[in-house]
Amino acid sequence: MENLSLAEKFFKKHKKLLHWIQPNGGSTAFPQLHRPFDVTEMCERAMNEKELLIIGERAFGVTTNNFRVGLGRLDFKEALDVFSEIIEDMEQKIS
Repeated sequence: MENLSLAEKFFKKHKKLLHWIQPNGGSTAFPQLHRPFDVTEMCERAMNEKELLIIGERAFGVTTNNFRVGLGRLDFKEALDVFSEIIEDMEQKIS
């Protein structure tokens, strides 16, 4: 699956900020955002600034700083490019 390969490369590139958890099957992954950043704030920023919907942990009733990534979308590469802008900005704050 091309999108899985794209996701693996993306999360490897941003491993200082994100922890990749490969799906056990299917097309949904639940990677984790490293603290001190808050996944809810990241999700709100993605929606407000980039019109990118990222589903955070609260929707699943957990408090682990994880978020949902749907790997089955046709526009996955484009969404990942937009998400990259947010992540790179956050990475600058920890450098």
